[in-house]
Amino acid sequence: GSSKGSKGGGEGANQNHSAFSGLMDIESGERNEEKDLTQLTKEQSDVVIVMLREQLKYERDKNRDLKKSLEAKSNQTESLEKQIHTMEKHSELTTKIIHKQKLEI
Repeated sequence: GSSKGSKGGGEGANQNHSAFSGLMDIESGERNEEKDLTQLTKEQSDVVIVMLREQLKYERDKNRDLKKSLEAKSNQTESLEKQIHTMEKHSELTTKIIHKQKLEI
């Protein structure tokens, strides 16, 4: 009967070991889920960072283009102001010449 008793004790130990092993598997699974969640969170963060960097590059390029456009418009405005000034002087000179000719006639 002693071999039967030790066999029974062995089965109990196997059941305990099996239950413990199952518990370890659950904990391990939870850790894997945490790792998966951590990895997923990191991947999402990486994607967001890439998108933000692309948006920043786009905005910087847009700003550069707008600055160039603004500079071109500013130069055009300055040129028009010079033309207006030249035309005003020409008009004044023409008016003086016409006035002088009328006095001579």
